[in-house]
Amino acid sequence: MTLTFGVSSTTGLTGPEQSFSTATEADIDYALDHNGDTVAYNSRNESTVVNYEVLLDSTDTLTATGSTESIGGSSYIVESSEKAESNTEFIRGSITARRFVTNTVPSA
Repeated sequence: MTLTFGVSSTTGLTGPEQSFSTATEADIDYALDHNGDTVAYNSRNESTVVNYEVLLDSTDTLTATGSTESIGGSSYIVESSEKAESNTEFIRGSITARRFVTNTVPSA
């Protein structure tokens, strides 16, 4: 087994990445019988969500919410971006972005 220390993904922003996470999500519809028990289900709107944080310098800007960003060779819709400043740390930027799997929205 090989363990990896640190962040191995790259987002393309200029600052060093501090954290990177990937999650999968879907909307699940359930069919119930007359007793209210689940008898079937359907998964729809499957998506991959990435969250990452980078250190920024004074010239870096974050991708605007609603824009697309290329991460790992695929396009993602930016759902939120945040820039945080503090007297005790470097400027940090964080982004949450989503890509829908079934219809590959946004297109690569």
